[in-house]
Amino acid sequence: MRLRLAGESAVTLFVLAALSLAACGAGGGQAGATPGEAQASPAQSSPAGTKVTGLCANQYLPVVKGATWSYERTNSLSSTSSRIDNAITDVGPTQFKILSAVGKFSAEEVWTCTKEGLLRQENSGGAFGAVLRGPTGSATVTVRENTGITVPANVKAGDTWTQKTAFDIQVHDVAITVRQTANFKALGPDQVAVPAGTFNAMRVSVAAAIEYTQSGYTSNGNYDATLWWAAGIGSVKNAGTISVAGGGGLFDYADVLQSYSIPKQ
Repeated sequence: MRLRLAGESAVTLFVLAALSLAACGAGGGQAGATPGEAQASPAQSSPAGTKVTGLCANQYLPVVKGATWSYERTNSLSSTSSRIDNAITDVGPTQFKILSAVGKFSAEEVWTCTKEGLLRQENSGGAFGAVLRGPTGSATVTVRENTGITVPANVKAGDTWTQKTAFDIQVHDVAITVRQTANFKALGPDQVAVPAGTFNAMRVSVAAAIEYTQSGYTSNGNYDATLWWAAGIGSVKNAGTISVAGGGGLFDYADVLQSYSIPKQ
């Protein structure tokens, strides 16, 4: 069985790997909003009453159990949009879990909290192995390497940081190895309007190189995007371009926040 990275296959795999980088600071709308409900609001930086302390406290990702965010995803390969639902399902002193559903696919991941910031896809503790579930069964993800940081504890314009990740995906009898290096840069403050509201955000660029190896066949891709992170809210928008070698082509995408709910602490 060979999984070829072309057309919708490329969308599926790069969404699970590359676009997951864009979900950094996964959150975002009016607290208590109905998912998918378009709302207007003045520019804002954080929801009233939400307070997070300890290592997991982060300006651009409120780590609160029960927090949810809903996004609309569009891409140039499809005439229809899809919905992304993210939820924080468990929070501990040094790590937390995010459940993300994208169409028929879902992923439950662990993030580790350090004094430098938040690190996504950390699996060394073994408590929260990331398991991807699809319509035809399940796939198990094992992280082999994860260095750097995903969302820094403190971000100011001009800051740069990197995350390097290597992981294996096992789907029935098919094994896929993924390696990716993502380089981030904080570009500066920017006001952005989305259906969930208007936010004073930090605009961040990310450029990632991604390599897939399966049955001796290697495919390479690149991911370039702009992210908008709102303080106390999370990611309110990200938009970019993904290119896949070997016939996979080039496509654009955008994830736009529709609503969010962050419980008061």
